[in-house]
Amino acid sequence: GVRLQGKVGDYDVGVLNITSKEKTFGSGASAEVLPETNYSVVRAKQNFGQRSDIGFMFTNRVNGQRADNNQALGFDTNISLPQEFAFRGYFARTFTPGMHGSANSIATSIGRRGRLLSGFVKGFRIEKNFNPALGFMERDDVNRLTTYVAVSPRPRKWGIRSISNSAVYSYTADQAFSLLERYYNFTSTIETESNDTFSHTIYSWFLHQPIPLK
Repeated sequence: GVRLQGKVGDYDVGVLNITSKEKTFGSGASAEVLPETNYSVVRAKQNFGQRSDIGFMFTNRVNGQRADNNQALGFDTNISLPQEFAFRGYFARTFTPGMHGSANSIATSIGRRGRLLSGFVKGFRIEKNFNPALGFMERDDVNRLTTYVAVSPRPRKWGIRSISNSAVYSYTADQAFSLLERYYNFTSTIETESNDTFSHTIYSWFLHQPIPLK
């Protein structure tokens, strides 16, 4: 295999190429042959502005069995905004023989990380034919919206160093927007000047059907 990492102009670039040899498992009629397979990954990222970047990634899996070939192409960005806000997002598409259309994944989020107030709103979508052969995903055919907010005052009174109150809400649906999963969580934590911590959590989780892992 080959691994290269460095800079090309203003871009940070990484390249990985590995070939696995043919291997046979078992014997006789039940023997299973894994063909020689080549795996390639190319990643490039360019920084701009203050703590912002944009990049892309390409992955490729090729062997003698055309049905197992797979390519994926993705673009991502992280953009720092005024007042401690940030935008993040990506778009990816896979190409697999026999799987046509509905092969995209997209996610966007905007959030703020402050000393007193933090939070974000994030949405992502994975279509039913999105198939990253060189990666892992929990499931396909899904839409999810997640919100998070935290308020963390530091009173510095009564022996209290900080108080953190946070809430999370997540809603997951399939491509027809039928509910699959709903989750919320509220946590309150008090940290004292003596480094003691007291925490209380309330949560609810509704699961409409088991999630098949891939």
